[in-house]
Amino acid sequence: LKNWRNLPLQQVPCEILGIPYEPIKPKISIPDINIPYENYICITEHTSRKSKYWNNPNGWQEVVDYCLLKGVNVVVCSKEPTTLRGVIDRTGDLPLSNRVALINKAKVLIAPSTGLAWIAYATNTPCIMISGSTEDWHEFPNPHRIIIKDVCHGCINNEKYNFNDKLDCPENKDYICSKSISSNM
Repeated sequence: LKNWRNLPLQQVPCEILGIPYEPIKPKISIPDINIPYENYICITEHTSRKSKYWNNPNGWQEVVDYCLLKGVNVVVCSKEPTTLRGVIDRTGDLPLSNRVALINKAKVLIAPSTGLAWIAYATNTPCIMISGSTEDWHEFPNPHRIIIKDVCHGCINNEKYNFNDKLDCPENKDYICSKSISSNM
């Protein structure tokens, strides 16, 4: 078996099962739920590891403020709570089907490398992925990825990475891979 850190996520099970790899867009059921918002984007700030977060301390609020200035509503659709001002808060213990419906009708999802980004991929919702800790080939094919390759990046795909420590920057660079991504980008 090839090292999973050097493979796109969808290729890992193909390697295990010994079948050819081809990127596949998941087919999911999209619930018919009334969404009371118009002209909106979805964002999710949260992910499973500190290294996968957008660690720019002002980035999310600056994006929200810009969208609101342009007349675009911002819906936070992660399960975890938000502290962002001016957003429509759809966080909390909602059914996943509600998040699928929200993302499906959004103009775009802005997210780190997270499961909700995969939902955007499955629903054909454009996803602006903000990620420095994974290489640009790691997740699904996505032309809207923000990554800075001039700084330390791609640690999750590096064999040195301590995958058991969810709070550690493996290169001890204080998460420069995502801190250096500006809201203007």
